[in-house]
This record gives sequence, C-alpha cells and structure tokens, in this order.
Amino acid sequence: HIELAEPVFHIGYIDIVYKILQCVCHNCGRLLVSYAEPELQHIVLNYHGKQRLIKIHELLKSRKSCCPSKGQNIDESCPDKVKDPAFWNELGVFKDDDDYDEDFRNVQPCGQTVPEISKESDFTLKMKTPSKSSSDILSAKSVLEILKHMNIYDIRVLGFNTERARPEWMISTILPVPPPHVRPAIVMDSSRPSQDDVTHKLATILQTNNHLKKLIQDNAQQVAQQDAIEMLQYHISTYLINDKPALQRATTKNGRPIKAISQRLKGKEGHIRGHLSGKRVNFSARSVISPDPSISIDQVGVPLEIAKVLTFPEVVTPRNREYLQQLVYNGPDAQQGANYIITPQGIRINLAVTEERSALHLNDNAIVERHLRDDDIVIFNRQPSLHKMSMMGHRAYLMPGSTFRLNLCDTTPYNADFDGDEMNLHVPQSQTARAEVKHIMFVPNQIISPQANKPIIGLVQDALLACRLMTLRDTFLNRNQVMNLMMWIKKRDVVLPPPCILKPQQLWSGKQVFSLFLPEINHDAFSADNKDDSWLPVDDKRVIIRDGKLLAGILDLKTVAKSEKSLVHVVINSWDKDIARDFLNQTQLVVNNWLELRGFSIGIIDCIASPRTLEKVSEQLGDLKKSVDEITHSALNGTLKIQPGMTLKETFESEVNTRSNDFINKSGDVVKNDSRFWNSLMQMVAAGSKGSKINISQILACVGQQNVEGKRVPNGFKNRTLPHYFKDDVGLEAKGFCEHSYIQGLTPPEFFFHSMGGRTGIIDTACKTSDTGYIQRRLCKFMESHCVQYDGTIRNSLNEVIQFLYGTDGMDPICLETQKIRLLSMDDNQFRNEYEFDLSLPTFGQGIMNADTIDEMNENISATRTILNRETERLLHFRKLLREEIFPSGEGSVYLPVNITRLLETAQQTHGINPHSDKSDLHPINVIESVENVINKLVVVPGDDYISKEAQDNATLLLRILLYSNLAAKTLIFKYRLNEIAFKYVLGEVEVAFVKSIVSPGEMVGAIAGQSIGEPATQ
Repeated sequence: HIELAEPVFHIGYIDIVYKILQCVCHNCGRLLVSYAEPELQHIVLNYHGKQRLIKIHELLKSRKSCCPSKGQNIDESCPDKVKDPAFWNELGVFKDDDDYDEDFRNVQPCGQTVPEISKESDFTLKMKTPSKSSSDILSAKSVLEILKHMNIYDIRVLGFNTERARPEWMISTILPVPPPHVRPAIVMDSSRPSQDDVTHKLATILQTNNHLKKLIQDNAQQVAQQDAIEMLQYHISTYLINDKPALQRATTKNGRPIKAISQRLKGKEGHIRGHLSGKRVNFSARSVISPDPSISIDQVGVPLEIAKVLTFPEVVTPRNREYLQQLVYNGPDAQQGANYIITPQGIRINLAVTEERSALHLNDNAIVERHLRDDDIVIFNRQPSLHKMSMMGHRAYLMPGSTFRLNLCDTTPYNADFDGDEMNLHVPQSQTARAEVKHIMFVPNQIISPQANKPIIGLVQDALLACRLMTLRDTFLNRNQVMNLMMWIKKRDVVLPPPCILKPQQLWSGKQVFSLFLPEINHDAFSADNKDDSWLPVDDKRVIIRDGKLLAGILDLKTVAKSEKSLVHVVINSWDKDIARDFLNQTQLVVNNWLELRGFSIGIIDCIASPRTLEKVSEQLGDLKKSVDEITHSALNGTLKIQPGMTLKETFESEVNTRSNDFINKSGDVVKNDSRFWNSLMQMVAAGSKGSKINISQILACVGQQNVEGKRVPNGFKNRTLPHYFKDDVGLEAKGFCEHSYIQGLTPPEFFFHSMGGRTGIIDTACKTSDTGYIQRRLCKFMESHCVQYDGTIRNSLNEVIQFLYGTDGMDPICLETQKIRLLSMDDNQFRNEYEFDLSLPTFGQGIMNADTIDEMNENISATRTILNRETERLLHFRKLLREEIFPSGEGSVYLPVNITRLLETAQQTHGINPHSDKSDLHPINVIESVENVINKLVVVPGDDYISKEAQDNATLLLRILLYSNLAAKTLIFKYRLNEIAFKYVLGEVEVAFVKSIVSPGEMVGAIAGQSIGEPATQ
C-alpha cells in the first residue's frame, strides 16, 4: 500500500460524507438534533442503513441552527426524554452498561453555530460560516477530524454499523496497491514490457505523493501544498473512477483515456459479468445442427470426432477397473478410448505421448478421463438463452458426420431451425452435476412450460401432417403395410387388431395403427377450426379416445402438437413424463415411415386457384374499391364521421386501412372454401404443420395491403408515394395495395411497396431484440432471488416476504390444467337432476344401487336425509359463491391440478364399469363422508391459527368446489356407476395429484416469472 502524505476524499464516498457533514456539528462532532425529537425517533425505529441516513439528512439539511447543548444524555441531572426502550436497543444502549455514561457523555453538545456546507465538485467541499462573507475549502484532513469526533451512538443513529463501516473510514489515508496479476505487463516482441494503465496511474500517484511529502517537510508555501493535495486528490479519484462527466478524464501519453478500477469491474465486459458470472468454459463443443427424427427427444447426436475430444473423469473402482483399463489400452485415437489418467497422487499422464499404455495399471481412486460415450448426460444450449428451456439435458448418441443432430420436436423450446443455426454442448464433470442435469434439466422434465401451463414440446411439421393424413377416415393400410409399421413400434405387448374392412381385401384404418402405440388414456377433444359441437360431427372433428383406442376424430395441431390438453399434455398428467417422451418418439417413427410410404409433395398445381375462385376474389376486390371510393367522397364532402381523438385525414386513413387489411382474410376464406380437399397447401394448413390462411390467400388470390409502421405506405415524394402516380392520390393502388397474387406476379410498384413492408419488419425485429433483451434482464435481475421457502412463502435474499403463497394457491403451474366448473351454469332443474336424491320415489335406486343399500337408507331415512341435505346445501352455497363473487360474468375457467372428469372416465375404463347397465355398490353416506375426509387432507397451508385457516380456505376454495361438484354421491352412483374399488382409486389419485402439484421449495419463481414475460416479448 501507499501511505498518503495527506488524507484525501474517496470519490465513491464523497456524497455520503457530504450528507454526514450536514447532520453533525463541526466543533464537537455531535448530531444536530436531540434524540428526544419525535421525528428522529420515528426515523430510527422505522428505517435502517442507507435509508435512515437519507431520512435524517432530509430532516436536518435545511436547518441553519446551532448545535443543541442539552437533551441527549440520560442521567439523574437530565431526565430521560426518550421512553421507548426499542430506540435504545437500536443504538445498542443499555442502562446497566458499565461504559455507558463515560462513552455517551464523552463529548457534550457545544451549542456553537453550524456552518453551511456546499459541494463544489466531485472531490471539493466548501464551508461558509455566518461571520465570513466568502466560503473556505473544507480539506479532507479537517473532515477526518470531524468524523473522528463523532459519538458511537450518533454513528449508529445515522444508520452505520460501527464495527464494519465507520464514517472516518470513508476518507483515504492509505491507498491499497493491487498485485501484478491485476495489472499484468504486456511483453511486445523483444522490446521492454508495456505496463498496464493501473501501473502507470499508481506510479503517478506515488510521484505526486512523494512531491507532497517533500513540500510538507520543506515547510513550503500553503498554496503550493494545496495545489499538490488537489493533484493527489485528482489522480486518486481518476485511478478509482475515470468516467465521471464533471471530472476531466485522465489519459495516457498518446491521449487514450485510462481504464480505471471501477470501469474494469462494472458493465457487461467488466470482471464481474464478463469473467465471473459469465465466462468461456472448457468441456464444451459448438457445431451446426441438423434434423434427425429417428433419435429420441432426449437424445442429441454427437459427431464421433467431438466425442474423442470431450471427456468425462471416471473414478476407478473394483467394478469398473476392467472396463476403464480397456479404454486406457485403446488410447486417445480409438473411438472408445481415454485421453488422460490422473493418479491418486495427482500426477496427470497424457496417453497421447505414452508409448507403453499396456504397462499402465489402474489403481483404485485413480481418475480416467474417458471419451464421451452413448447415453452420457450432456447439456445442449442455443443462444440467445431466453428461458430455462434454452438449456436442457440430453443423452449423447454418437454418430458419424460433423453436425449435432436434434429431434424436430425439440426445436420449439430452443427456437431453433436448420438453416445454419449452431448450438453448444457442455459435458458435466462430476456425478453430482450429472444427477442434477438428469433430474432437473432433462428434456422430459421440460415438456410442460410453466409460462402457459401447456406443452412446449410436441409434434411439428411432417410428423404433424402425417398424423392428420393417417387419421383421416379414408386412410387404409393392407396387411403388409401394417406389419412393416409394427416393426417400428417398441411396445412389447402390441397385438394386431382385427381389420376394419374384410372384403374385397383385409384393410386396417390409420386410426387403428395409431391406436397400437397410443398410451392407455381417455380423452375427448375437438380438432382445430371445429364448428360442430355434436357428439359425432360429419367432418370427424371430434377426437374420442377410450382406453388408448382412437375411436373417432382427426389428429392435428390442437390434439397432438403443443396445445393445452393435447395428447402430450394428457399423457403426462395421466401417466408420467417418460411415457410422454416415448409417445412422441414412437409417433414420429411410425407416422414418418408411413408418410414415406404414402408420399406427400407440393407442386405448382396446388398454387393455382380455379377460375371460379379468381372470379369471386375479383368481385370482392371490386366491392373493396367501391367502398374506398365512397369513403373518399364522404371525406371530400365533409360527411365522414370523425373518430374520437383523430383528424379528418387520420379518420379517413384508419377507415381505408381497416377495410383493405380485412380483404386478405375475406379472400383467404374464399380460397379455402373453394380449394380441393387434397390440395397440399390446404392439408398443411389444416394440420397446422406449416402455413396459414393468409399465406394461402397471398399465394393464390391477392397479396393485399402493405403496411409501413402500422399505416398505409406514406408519401415519400411530394404528395405521392412514387413518381408515376398523380399527386394527392389516396387510392388503393397508390398507397400500397397489391391486388395480384404471388403466382400471378407483382407489378413494379407493387414489388416496391412489398419491399418497403418487408424492410420495416426487419428493422422492427432488429430494434425489438435489444429492447426486449434489456427488459428481460431488468425483470430477471429484480426478481432473481425470489424463491419458494419451506413454509410456502416466497422470499427474496433479504428474507422479505414477497408473497405468502405462490400464485395465492401454492401450486406449480406445470401441474395445472384449465377446467370448467359445471356447477356455475346449472339451472335449478339440472341441479336437482344431478345432485338431489328423491327417497320418496317407489322406484328409487332400482337397477342402479344395491337393494341392501336402498333398504338401509329407507330404514334410517331421517339421518340419511340430514346428511344428503348437508351436501345439497353446500353445493347450493358454492353455486351462489361462484355466480355472485368469483365469476359474476358467467364464464368460469379455472387452473386446477386434478382433471376430475378424465379421472372418473379412467376409473370406469380401468375397472370395466358399464355406466348403462352395471350396479353401484356405493352407499351415498359413505361417499359423502369419504370425499369430505379426502378434501380435508388437501392442505397447502398447515396450521390451526386464524390466518393459516383463512389462507388454506382461499388457496383450495376452487379445487374444493370442483371436487365436491364432481364427486357428489348421486353423480358417482347414478352417472358413473362406480363401485367401491373404483371409488377408492379415484380418491387416491386425487390426493396423489394434489400433493404432486404443490410447488417445490427452492423453486426460483422470480427467474421463471421474468423469463416468462421476456421470452414471448422477443418473438
């Protein structure tokens, strides 16, 4: 370190020192306010640390008074004016403290006038006393003396910790010198080493300090000493911070600004963010990615050459010694080999330069750095890493070639395509790291995204298209084709079902083939763009799956892709993530091989509209031109109704733009309705694999209105868009409407307008990237420490409670499904039919319930009615609550963990119950009591105190309503005909599903929230 000849201000603490000087007496060092003042007591008790200093400074900065002379000590001569013991506890004052009187009354308030302090620059303070007309410079030495005089309790009042941060420590008396590693010299060729900026600056500080020492020793003039002190102050300040606007930049001899200590630490390229939080790493690889639908979604194809370079340190044990010994013999050049051995003594042996590898014997606890092999756990990443699904765990699968292979289903979470994208692969270097990757980051664990409670991994492109084509009603396969496809099915118990057509030849439907590998689930859903809600629509848009058999429906984007309640979502919630992974893998293998057999191509014929279609589009275009002419005339005549907040011109542009933009949708509907069913473009759009209605419309019918920044093309020349239009032409063609389609070709003006629209899109994308990236960074930094604790609360790093229960229900979003509560929309008749027992009917329960149960209910009719009425009243209360308080609008979709309808249907299928003919052996009273017992076990917030009970009721209210309304005694017995075993199965599954859905302690919910907002904003 360098011992300074004179104390100097630390540029980083000058503002805090300035605040302190405005709060204390410069003569005696005491605080300028009595402890007895209520305002001070309020600040001390309610604020801590820096906030307390700011509040006390606001209280005292405008006071131009004298130092108080009494009221701050507590002894017999002056009664204690501060009665609150909490105040003294904050200051660490205890009346039985032996040193109390001596410490506290060491310096009594002096009563002198307080000078006025002003800050002239980043390291100059001035002081003006009432007796003088001009201000004097307040030296760092004087300030140091004032701060040293401060009382220990006054320091604590100002918010300082007297053991870790005393005010006098904010004045520099010595300067630490960093070691050479911080400021390395650069050796240029054979010339002498070039020193670092910090070294040059330290040399300058040392010279200035020695010069000042000499001036003081020689008793030089005060002006010369002051100049030297200011120079020392300047050099130390610019050594620490060299980018303050008010401070002249310190430069090297060639005029380049010096990179100060703070600039080396802060910012994206600084030491913290550039070299500590984020850094370049070893054990990683980067290459171009290629598609491979034949590998599993949790695998990544790794080139063989990369596998020879990337290694994993395997510890030698008796169990694996023989295997590792063989790898050592193979050496670094073989495909399954090793590169290094690290002996138990720490000696590293390079096998590439070791000739006698066969003589190397492995001892226990030696480490062999072996090549990457199949099924090693790796992390795969694509930048920008916008959410946690941008880094996922995969199993390595060694393959020939030079690119990484990725299953197509994984492209969505990575936002990857195969037009030259590169991705990174990282190999964890310990068993604990591998375990964490496998159980936390693995692809099956990321199938459901917490962002929207739905799958982010699902079938895409050709597999999705093949699913639709395979499940159409007229898709049939002969015996040979089915047998070939069955070879790709990896289920052990697969059995060829009876053919659905026997004559003239045996044929199996595509639905039957799909059912061969479908997990045993029950599901009802509608395909995309379905308009018929009947049980079996004519267009086969209702998907019905019973016990893993696809009975009806066409599978498309909504049912097998990334939609909520798609098959992937249902399989995960009904079974588990591994079954869902296997389903995706199996589906791709079978349907892709079938599509290869069937064939699918797109040709120019698919892009040509029929004359009838073109005629309809032409009629619509004529109507559009006519309506625009009418709007133009009404605007010129002044009869156009002006919209609120707009001028006449803005209203005109808005009306015309709305109509011209709507035209593309109308023409798209015409093209879609008139196209042949087997049009390949239409098939892709219908499946959801590629394209949209607008794409088809632009290819076949009309490109439509081109927009620049959300408006029609603006005038670029004088009152016109292009030179070959009339001035002040506001017609469709002159303002960017392209009435030709891509297949017809665009005219030169249309092509120019189309290019304008495309360029604004590219510019918007480029600008949006940086803006949304910074938004996401701020969100994530603000919430990065928000974490679920073991008591269920969400707290930050300061242990402050952010939320008492995550999402107010304590549920993990990946376990929730959107469900409708039927009770909300039931009228009184429906309610009675669904829930109320009529014991007075002579035929009550006949053919539905056991005779013994009916007799028992009639024998104890009074007690039975009491319990049944209790259930009915509870459901009526819930219906009233839903209608009046929770969903007054009448639409009630809720996110809840148990899909009770699907669970009941599964129970029926699993236990072979026929809901039309079987009798139920359940007793209504037992059902009500059992359901109550299970629902009482669904606890998110444990505790018997009032607040815990209130939080528990609020957290589980909607779930309780759903369960009570679907597990009502009459519903289970009369509608579902459940028996005792099936009923117990349902209750057990409800309890398990609830426990699984409680959010795990340690979940970093702040980071998840930040990325869930930031990632979609970037798209």
